[in-house]
Amino acid sequence: MLAKGDLAEIAGALKELTEDELYELIEMLQKHVGGSPVPKGEYLTVDEASRYLKVCRTSLWRYSKMGILKPRKIGSRILFARADIDEYLKKGGNHAEC
Repeated sequence: MLAKGDLAEIAGALKELTEDELYELIEMLQKHVGGSPVPKGEYLTVDEASRYLKVCRTSLWRYSKMGILKPRKIGSRILFARADIDEYLKKGGNHAEC
């Protein structure tokens, strides 16, 4: 079992990792516990993606159901590829806020 001081030290070390290093760490941990690997690239959570598009979560799920954006399930997390969102916007994606 870890002591409180150990956890504080680990938290401090995690804060200094780059996003790529965090994904690599998550991938290693998931392989160790039998989870699926994290896809390469930059991914956004549901909240981040909805803020990025400036739409509510309901609209984001509607885009998903319409096939406009494809969510990826990584363990228990739902993520959206920023590249997919950027491509949608580049094509003149027409989206409206809730």
